[in-house]
Amino acid sequence: MTPPNSDPPTEQPDPTQDAAWEAIVAGLSGDIRMDIGDLNKQLARVEEPDPFIEELLAEGSFEPPEPPPIPMPDTIGRFAWAGAIGGPIFLVVVYVLGLGGFLTTVALLAAIAGFITLVARKRERVFGADERDDGAVV
Repeated sequence: MTPPNSDPPTEQPDPTQDAAWEAIVAGLSGDIRMDIGDLNKQLARVEEPDPFIEELLAEGSFEPPEPPPIPMPDTIGRFAWAGAIGGPIFLVVVYVLGLGGFLTTVALLAAIAGFITLVARKRERVFGADERDDGAVV
């Protein structure tokens, strides 16, 4: 056991660690200020342009083709959107004004019918009549 008032034993420094530390300190203690003339020389240095990038820039810019116009939905599509969006709005208006059960039923049926119609038509449009989707094509 060590007496309570005695100093702990000191470790002997490793000469290789001391040398490495001195090398680090010597590398950091140099003059880090840069002369303005050196900075101008570095900024004026022109690097050789990459030939691949120069070739890409010489080809010109890519301009995508004009997108096709957005098709207007047919009559069934218009009524389906009106029911899917207008049904819930009408349902809120009927509830706020307290107009009764019949109009609530009409609003619910319009919202449900519009949603089902939109989903059914989307599936038909995506897969077509005879097409079947087998997943991703690699």
